[in-house]
Amino acid sequence: MKILLDEHFGQDIAILLHDVGEVHTVRGMGFSGMANGQLLRAAADSNFDALITADANMVHQQNEATLPIAVIVIRSYGNRPERVKPFVPTIADLLSEDHLPKRFHVLTSAS
Repeated sequence: MKILLDEHFGQDIAILLHDVGEVHTVRGMGFSGMANGQLLRAAADSNFDALITADANMVHQQNEATLPIAVIVIRSYGNRPERVKPFVPTIADLLSEDHLPKRFHVLTSAS
């Protein structure tokens, strides 16, 4: 599974997900500064299976029916590794699906 982390997440989060799949950052791919729609198209064109983002507004800004890849939205109280780590098992479960639906998968922090 090829995963793209948006600009809210850095290499420290990529390390948390290294067992889940092939993880790249927006910065590392040269996609920094792209608008959401443009980023999704660039990710799909680069054969990514999923985008992981902390941008909860993306759910309201993009048409789910036309998403070119799956989008996992992490709604947490921060984007530091200790805040993201509890989501890793759920992300791993989602990404282990044979055909991850091209839709929004919103994960919410319990605390």
